[in-house]
Amino acid sequence: MFSCGTCNDQVDADSLDVQKTIREAGAPNGPASTASPKESVTPQQHKALLEEVELINSEVTAVRKQLWQTQDLLKEKDGKLAKLETQVKEILNLREKDEEVIKELKEANTTLVEEEAKVREQLDLLKKVLTRSELKAKEYEETIAELKKEKESLENSAQCSGAGGFSIADFGRLQPKSESKEEKYKMLLDEAEAEIDVWKDRHAQAAKMASNLRAQLNAVKDPTGAAAQLERQRRMIDALEQQIIELELEDLEKEDERGEISEYDHSVIQRAIFDEDLEGSKLRSLIQSMDCRQCNPSNIGYSDDSMKQ
Repeated sequence: MFSCGTCNDQVDADSLDVQKTIREAGAPNGPASTASPKESVTPQQHKALLEEVELINSEVTAVRKQLWQTQDLLKEKDGKLAKLETQVKEILNLREKDEEVIKELKEANTTLVEEEAKVREQLDLLKKVLTRSELKAKEYEETIAELKKEKESLENSAQCSGAGGFSIADFGRLQPKSESKEEKYKMLLDEAEAEIDVWKDRHAQAAKMASNLRAQLNAVKDPTGAAAQLERQRRMIDALEQQIIELELEDLEKEDERGEISEYDHSVIQRAIFDEDLEGSKLRSLIQSMDCRQCNPSNIGYSDDSMKQ
């Protein structure tokens, strides 16, 4: 840094030399006293010298003020330079941190792309499960329709027992089984429809999650606040995968239970008529005692109490 101490010393020395010269010139015993009268200093000259000394002193004072101002400016510039150096160091540190953040964001972007692919696979799986549940519900509806047709067939057969060897007693025995079977399939249908609604909700949630993932991927391009957002999204993805696994296990268990029920024969009439226990039952003895030549149920030889049995 530039120093003005030497300049101050030089100015002081010049001022002292001028003042010394004036004193020697005006002193009675000084060098001027030995000079001739023509060489002596007149009062006018002495006054002029004093004025010149005052002028020089004022100039020296002005120069000193300029030097002090220059020193203050140099100190101020040194402070600004120090601040600029500190700012440059901070900028370099921030640049290094930004490079690390950009690297982390690139890795997180790759991870998000992979997670989005997994979620889309799970979404396709949910679509398949939903389709399968809808097919089951349709199958149950068809089964219920068949049961209703069989019930109507039973009612028509009971009205003409003599012609086909089938009586009201047969209908009285088979009707509860048919109604029980119909109620069972109605219950299964209700469960299937409820399950369809559940899977639709889960499918909508998975679709929304996939959409959120895509939005997160677009947001990753802007590094501001992306790290925390990525962490939250990663936790949500883990929770979604765990939920999907639990739903798949639950669906497999329900399929096993329904597989056992579907093994039963859907034809209630065939199971009732060709039952091996039918020959030794009261209903079989009543059928054998009926007069098959008459179709009117009022001519059958048993009372209302036996029908109730």
